[in-house]
Amino acid sequence: MKAKFTKNRIHNARQLDNKETISTYNLVTHKKGVFKNPVTVRCYMGRSSQASVIYACLWVNDKLVSVSGKGSAGGYGYHKESAAIDEAITSAGIELYGSPYGGERDKEAAKKKCNISGVGSTAIEDALYAIGRALGYTEKQMYLTKG
Repeated sequence: MKAKFTKNRIHNARQLDNKETISTYNLVTHKKGVFKNPVTVRCYMGRSSQASVIYACLWVNDKLVSVSGKGSAGGYGYHKESAAIDEAITSAGIELYGSPYGGERDKEAAKKKCNISGVGSTAIEDALYAIGRALGYTEKQMYLTKG
């Protein structure tokens, strides 16, 4: 999977203090002896026992790129966290290309837009690594934490 920044300086994410944080993804990088956290995603859900909507906020901050986005997903029967994160990625002006299922090295598949909505947590991780590569980091320089 590959990521492409289509816009810069989009900032529409915000921390949702009135919701419970249900998961956090941090892409930590190590380059030239310096640790950074250029990509952060937080997922939230309402405090009610009947809450079913998941909200996601994405922040990308590096030397040349500073964007953020937000998304949400509700309903039943699919992986809402990946759907909300996909919407946040799109909202931040980031396009994904390739397969959301990984493993494909087909050049034609790499040219097609990718959508991780409802696909699952592995696709989330692949998308965040793709964003890290688009920022100029290699696989050996990145580590993804989930909490």
